[in-house]
Amino acid sequence: MLDVVFLAMLLVVPVLFWSIWQVRRRQRFSLHRQMQLLLAVVLLGTVLAFEIDMRFFTDWETEANGSPYYTRESWNAVWTALTVHLLFAIPTLLIWGESDEVVTPSYGEAFRNMIPGASMVVIPEAAHSPHVEQPEAFVKHFTEFASR
Repeated sequence: MLDVVFLAMLLVVPVLFWSIWQVRRRQRFSLHRQMQLLLAVVLLGTVLAFEIDMRFFTDWETEANGSPYYTRESWNAVWTALTVHLLFAIPTLLIWGESDEVVTPSYGEAFRNMIPGASMVVIPEAAHSPHVEQPEAFVKHFTEFASR
C-alpha cells in the first residue's frame, strides 16, 4: 500500500505543474480548479486507503517493535505532534478580550506568533469571555473570518 501512496504523491507533482501551466499560458482557470479538486480527492482517497490498510489489515505494531525508532513514548509524541499539526494547519482566529486579566492579550499575541498564518482580534470592553460580554463584536469578527 505504501507503493500506491508514493506513486500517487509522485504523480501529483507533474499534474500540478501541468495545471499551473494551463492557467498561466492558456488562462484555463476552471480546468485548474477542477484539477485541484481531483488531486485533492485522489490524495485523500490514497491516504484513506493507506490508513484503512494500516489499521485493519496490517500488523504494523509487530513490525515496528523491532525498530529502534518505535517505542510507546515516541509513538505518543508522534500522535501529539500530528494532532497539533492538523489542528493548526487550518486558518486560525484568536479572539481576545482587551481587559482579560486571567489570560492577558499578550498571551494571545504569543499564541498568534506560534501558529503559522494565525490572526488575532482584541475586542474592547471585554475580559475573559468576549463571546458573552460582547456577543455582537464576537459574531462580527468570527463571521468575517469564516467568510474568507
